[in-house]
Amino acid sequence: SLFCTFQTLREDIKSDTSGQFKTVLCELCLDAPYMLAKSLYYAMKGIGTNERVFIEVMTTLWNDEMKAVEAAYLQVLKDEKIEDPKRTLITDLTSETSGDFQYALTLLAQAQRDDIPAIQLKAISQNGVQSVVNKELADSDAKELLAAGASKVGTNEKRISRIVCGRTPFQLAADAEAYARIDLEDVKEAYAKNYGQRLVDKVKNDTSGDYRRVLVKLLGEE
Repeated sequence: SLFCTFQTLREDIKSDTSGQFKTVLCELCLDAPYMLAKSLYYAMKGIGTNERVFIEVMTTLWNDEMKAVEAAYLQVLKDEKIEDPKRTLITDLTSETSGDFQYALTLLAQAQRDDIPAIQLKAISQNGVQSVVNKELADSDAKELLAAGASKVGTNEKRISRIVCGRTPFQLAADAEAYARIDLEDVKEAYAKNYGQRLVDKVKNDTSGDYRRVLVKLLGEE
């Protein structure tokens, strides 16, 4: 496989070069899933964690990309001489994080977000991203978020996480590419229209810390 080819090349580089030159060449031989998996591993290694790495990596992956990173994580553990067969990306995330932030990361790591069928992906280039946005779902999500406590004291973070961590990238975030992902504008517009305030403001008010940052990031806000 291509991964094995890169691994063989890395071993040759390790034996034939040295210093910073060796480090740079070895890093260039890593495929994308392995590099992301390695970033997650080092974000959890030692005392404390780098939560921003979790957010930047895990909120931007499609299901198949997330699965590839999970598989690559096992190779990272092997390369780090960790032989525990019970350790996986999810078990490490569970042991190194806690609370609502842990729950959100676990949902993302399970790679069960809504997928976009190929025919809909093709429609985006012809009809624009709005062709894959479900307006009825946006209204339903707004009502669900309200029921979860976004408009009152006390918040059901798990219900909010299931929505925000489960939608397609096209439903969650946008960028400038033809196959870009759009954010939750329809959900946010429906929420603002029905309840008189922005969804992101309520999320900021009713959550905190790294959990709040991951939800705000998924909502396409800063």
